[in-house]
Parts: sequence; C-alpha cells; structure tokens
Amino acid sequence: MANASSAIVILPDNGTEGLVHYEALTLPHPRTGESSSFYLDSRNSKMFEASDADHYGSRSWIAHNKIYKDGSFTMFTQIDPTFLLVPILQSCCRCFKNGNDSNGRYIQVDSLPFDAGFDSNLHVASLESLVRQGTLLDCALKNICDVQGSYTKVVKFDKARTLQWLKNKVAIAAINYEKTPALMEMTKRIESFKPIPQELKQSIHEYQIVLLISEYLPQSWVDTLMKEYDDFKAVKELETELEATTHASFSTPTDYFNIPKQSTANPKKKTASVKDPKSGPKKISAKDMAKTRTLTSFFAKSSK
Repeated sequence: MANASSAIVILPDNGTEGLVHYEALTLPHPRTGESSSFYLDSRNSKMFEASDADHYGSRSWIAHNKIYKDGSFTMFTQIDPTFLLVPILQSCCRCFKNGNDSNGRYIQVDSLPFDAGFDSNLHVASLESLVRQGTLLDCALKNICDVQGSYTKVVKFDKARTLQWLKNKVAIAAINYEKTPALMEMTKRIESFKPIPQELKQSIHEYQIVLLISEYLPQSWVDTLMKEYDDFKAVKELETELEATTHASFSTPTDYFNIPKQSTANPKKKTASVKDPKSGPKKISAKDMAKTRTLTSFFAKSSK
C-alpha cells in the first residue's frame, strides 16, 4: 500500500480500492525542480499529484474509532504526466545536440532515467516506474516528442509539438471555462466594473487558464506560451485600469463599506442631568433589626 503523509487521504472516486494499487513516486516538480510526491495508478493508467493541507494544529480527525491529533490531510489530483516529462526530455535531448537542430538528437526511452542526470536515486527509480507504463507513457511522449520505433522506442523532443500541445490544452479548458465557478471570478469582477466585448472576454478566459498551466511549466515555457497570446496585453491593461479605479473609489474602509461619515461641524453638546446627592446610607432602626431573619434560619426545618 502506498504511503501518504497524512492519516486522511482524499481520493477521486475509485470505489473501495483506496491506495492498494497506487505506487508512490518522487520526481522533480516541473515548475520548481523540487522533489514532489506523485502516485501512479497503473490499473487505470492515471497519475496523481499529492498535495498536503496543514491546519496548524487547529483540527483533528476521528476515524476507525481513533482520534488523530494531526488534522492535516492529503489530496490527490489527477495530473497529465506530460508536464513532468517536458523539462526532463528537453534537458536530455539538449545534452545530445545533433548539428544545428536545437531539439537535440533521438534518445532511447529505456535509458531516459539514467540520461536525466538525477542526483537522487529515488528520482531515478520513480522515472523507471513511469517509463514502464505503456499507454500512459505513449500518450505523453506523442504530445511533445517525435517518436520512432515500436519494440525499442527512441524519441526526440519537439518544441513545436510541445507548444501546440499546450495551446490545445488552453483551448479545451476554455470550452469548459464557464462551467467552473472558481475560474469565473475574475470575469465577474471585471464585468461588474464595465461591459466586456466577447473577444476580450475570451482573452480573459485564456489568460486565467495559462496562469493555471504555468504552475506546471518551467519559466522559459511560460514566457513562450505567453508570447503566443501577445502576452495578454489587452487583459493586463484592463486589469490595471480596474485596480486603479477600485483603489480610487475605495480609498478608505469607510468608503469601501459605504458608511456615511458623521459631520463634526458644530456638534451639539448634551448636558448630563445631575441628581441631588444623598446624605448617606439609610440607617436601620433596632425595630427593623428585630424583624430581620438570620442566615441560618433559611436552612432550618419548619415545625408543623
């Protein structure tokens, strides 16, 4: 059984199998290069990224008749393994340049874990596991490489193919953009400020999607993808205009909450009514003292 860092793991709907058929991998994150946790579901040809959510001791879990002090949880999100292979394959093929071809030369897929130049044996072993995946690996390689051979596959990283794959990702996500409430937040914010032409609205959608995809791309590929959309200059100008207007309109918390300010000119003073001072506490006479019950008399049994 694969090990998750938390006692509670949130998985996509996969019946009652849980983590039984998941293989834990540790590979460099395509954006940062730092070691990150991924899980391979070889039965269903899927790959997942494991993300930890820590509540800093403010939450506990009750499960299996036990209380877990650690209130964090691990969430599995499906990820396209192509994102992981982009920096790896680009780096490997670039190490074997062939003349003026900036894409480099063909390399054998089976030797990829050793050609990647990983310092960590854990990274090498994890990439070996990924390379052994048939359908999952084949689909990823075809997205970004020129693939040759059947029994022994050789591949060469292709920049043009990779760029087209990224643009296809953006186009597919844009079709379902309005079905995703979290993505619609920016569009609604701008629409509340001023009407947006349909063409510009489409650019806003694509801009948001590119920002999301950029979380899984090296910076060089983020810059390349942005240039394909003219760096979204129209969207950025509109965003800057919106921020400037918002700051001007709501310069103070009072303005933001639309609370009218009270006028401080000629304030009316209220005179407090002063009562005549009393001469002192009221004196109790001996006759009144005789009528007063003692404290113990309240607890004494009454005689019948």
